[in-house]
Amino acid sequence: MHSKFYFLYPFKNCRKRFFILHAVIFLFFNFSFLRAQQFGGNAPSLKWKQINTDTVRVVFPAGMDMQARRVADIVHHLSRTTAGSVGNTNRKISIVLQNQTTLSNAYVGLAPWRSEFYLTTPQNSLELGSLPWYDNLAIHEWRHVQQYSNYRKGLSKIASWVFGQEGQAVANNAAIPDWFFEGDAVFNETAVSGQGRGRLPDFFNGYRSLWKADKSYSYMKLRNGSLRHYVPDHYQLGYLVVAYGREKYGHEFWKKVTADAAAYRSLFYPFQAAVKKYSGRAYKNFINNAIIYYKDEVKTVAENDSTAVTTAEKKYVKDYTFPYLLGEDSVLVLKKTYRDIPAWHIINGGKETKLTVKDIGTDDYYTYRAGKIIYTAYEPDARWGWRDYSVIRILDIHTKLSRAITKRSKYFSPDLSPDGGRIVAVDVAPDGKNELHIVDAFSGQVQRVLPNREGWFITYPKFCNYGKQVIAAVRNSEGRMALALIDAADGGYDLLLPFANRVIAYPFVKGDSVLFTAANKGRDELFILRLSEKKLYKVLSSYTGNYQAALNDNGDKLIWSRFTAGGRLLHQSVLPAMTEMPLNEWQTGLQDLYVLQALQQEGGNQLDKIPSAPYAIKKYHKTTGLFNFHSWRPYYDQPEWSFTIYGENVLNTFQSELFFKYNENEQSKEVGLNGIFGSLYPWITGGVSYTFDRFYRDTAQTITWNEANANIGLQLPLNFTQGKFYKYLTLASTVNTDRVYFTGNSKDQYIDRQVNYIESILSWSMQAQQARQHIYPRFAWVLYLQHRGSISKFTAQQFLATTSLYFPGLLKDHNLVFRGAWQASDTAGQYRFDNNFPFSRGYPAVDFPRMWKLGANYHFPLLYPDWGFANIVYFLRIRANAFYDYTGIKSRRTGQERYLNTVGGEIFFDTRWWNQQPVTFGIRYSRLLNYNIYTRPPNPNQWEFILPVNLLR
Repeated sequence: MHSKFYFLYPFKNCRKRFFILHAVIFLFFNFSFLRAQQFGGNAPSLKWKQINTDTVRVVFPAGMDMQARRVADIVHHLSRTTAGSVGNTNRKISIVLQNQTTLSNAYVGLAPWRSEFYLTTPQNSLELGSLPWYDNLAIHEWRHVQQYSNYRKGLSKIASWVFGQEGQAVANNAAIPDWFFEGDAVFNETAVSGQGRGRLPDFFNGYRSLWKADKSYSYMKLRNGSLRHYVPDHYQLGYLVVAYGREKYGHEFWKKVTADAAAYRSLFYPFQAAVKKYSGRAYKNFINNAIIYYKDEVKTVAENDSTAVTTAEKKYVKDYTFPYLLGEDSVLVLKKTYRDIPAWHIINGGKETKLTVKDIGTDDYYTYRAGKIIYTAYEPDARWGWRDYSVIRILDIHTKLSRAITKRSKYFSPDLSPDGGRIVAVDVAPDGKNELHIVDAFSGQVQRVLPNREGWFITYPKFCNYGKQVIAAVRNSEGRMALALIDAADGGYDLLLPFANRVIAYPFVKGDSVLFTAANKGRDELFILRLSEKKLYKVLSSYTGNYQAALNDNGDKLIWSRFTAGGRLLHQSVLPAMTEMPLNEWQTGLQDLYVLQALQQEGGNQLDKIPSAPYAIKKYHKTTGLFNFHSWRPYYDQPEWSFTIYGENVLNTFQSELFFKYNENEQSKEVGLNGIFGSLYPWITGGVSYTFDRFYRDTAQTITWNEANANIGLQLPLNFTQGKFYKYLTLASTVNTDRVYFTGNSKDQYIDRQVNYIESILSWSMQAQQARQHIYPRFAWVLYLQHRGSISKFTAQQFLATTSLYFPGLLKDHNLVFRGAWQASDTAGQYRFDNNFPFSRGYPAVDFPRMWKLGANYHFPLLYPDWGFANIVYFLRIRANAFYDYTGIKSRRTGQERYLNTVGGEIFFDTRWWNQQPVTFGIRYSRLLNYNIYTRPPNPNQWEFILPVNLLR
């Protein structure tokens, strides 16, 4: 009787106790999510400080005092001056400044309420401007803080009561489209500074390219994008519509609209109803009028005659960037498409020959000289997710061999000297300072550090004058840019162009000429600076921008990349007649574009008016707000009701959850706490729970007990990404204990008992880069090993191994996927672990001491509909999978083997719901080849509806 009972209770409830198992599996299958969050990403040696005021807490690494003070100054100022267009509520937030990563980004998040700035300044000024990077981030992200602070009202407020910060996030995102959040923030960065993306021509290339090609997409396509066609992102759409609303309907138009929408004053389509209410126009007409407004404002631009080197495709987008002329007929270029990952090609006579795939990097920039390609590659720290590197690599185009020149460096925009012996690159330090380093091209040793006496931010250095000097585009502390000629020996400099409120990028040096792209009169145009004449000439302009231009050896032939609706395509021409630009005209700078009145509604450029306050700087203790409970979630999954409270600290080093569960079948209650501490080298994971009033009843008796469960373990996530492959390894081991305390009459019949076991997991993932139309990577290998074994007097063992291999199919967007699995369990019958074996599709799960599986899948796309319905669901792609599963099961007692084999097919729908949430669902048909085994009643034809496992949780 004892063994029967003990067999039953662990098997019935084991899923509840394996918090660590589920945490590791979640990590294993959702690497991209955790990489974005970077849980536990900073080493414990990093010391943190803070500026803590009534408005904001800025948390920053030691040595970043100046940047932290500036961020605090900006947000205090904007909280007073820009509230009128969004609302007067200001909710205090913590902003964490991250300076160990090479990434350039930021976010504001609810659940938990915090923001993070990634402080490495990007090289390309054309895309995001040339303001000091922390200024730019503070302006943009503070607008998001203002938005969320004022959108907690009506039903959104009720959702925050019921679910916490997570509830407000869901309610706000369901009511207000993501394009508004980002468009309003971009408008704010434009209105309160002298730059902002609303003044940068590059930002308007997307819609200009569609208008140029006479493409008119539906609102749902503009909102959701396409896997076939180029569609501008929600930042661009958002700015156009937000700025139009401000221009036509005034300073407080969107304040009124979002107040109604966040409160759900119209329960259905609240944002659309609010737009109609305050504009007097139907939502569809409002959006159409906004687009037409800009389209009509665009004036015809005369374009130079040129020859297209590459042409667009109808079925996918192609980008050709950074072309170099090799002799008279050949072009070296980096190519990537919606079907192809980035790779270098040589184009000769219209024929493209692939050289090699580019290593994983944070940008596409590279330079070429004398058969060598010089570029930077991304390499993370193996353990600490917020610490990564940008290393210089050299590729020989003849041997196609690539080698790393530097290690654990933070170099950007390298260039090779004419003699091939030296490399100049921008070195960016964690404190934001940057210098030019002259590096030996063979050993990687730093030969010379050129002092940056003026404190400029240096971009795109290029050797000139036989390697004796360097030309670079530089930014000063006011965000103005110039071209500088820097001595490669001592760092002395001359300004070739004066500082102006313009953005400059991609200088190319050929003899006496410096070719570059700069913003001018609402366009990104090509210019040439003649060094001997000290004169500036405009080379060409077009409806959309012209970038990354290069000259041939004679200096009379030009090739460049032009932005089009089919991607970035190559054009070439003889060097056209040029028009001199006087320097006084050069200094006129960036212009307000399109919405001239709206851009003055916030009072114009405020950055030079912001006062500096004497903030106290104190130590920030890493244990501050360790639990920081932010959200709670009631949930029902028959027969279990649950209520869970979630916590996460500001530094994202401790995640926790408190839970209560009620089982309506047993009428049992469970309370527990789970947590992961990620600040040390291995994560420390653990959990405890206690269940009251459990029972087991049969015809003879009823057994009652309480149950205590606990686990503690270590988990080590490692990132070995390098070269052309993302590679991740996670090791985890957990000690689990389950103890039963018999209650009532059972206390006199049974002895309390305890089972202890160790669970160890290894997960490995390796995958190539993935293009937009790829269903899966062209190559990937996934391995998962799990062993669970008793360390108490009871015998219990289980080993599970699963693996998947991904290969290319017949076409570039097809995949052939092989899967295998093996599971072995003991037969003592004293304790049973839960069964995670992946069975042949269509069969019910069974548990045998030996089970093995082999499967083959062929995935391929069927349609790219680019079609949606009523702003509810939008279909990006319909794809299919043909599969065969072979599973064997074996009884150790009888030695009998049986086989569960299936052939079938799946149809998947890649969709977006409510114009924002990506969801993939599908339908599966399985033909059971051994349907008379374990199917009741026997039925060879099985149909299933496939939902993502995390859709409802």
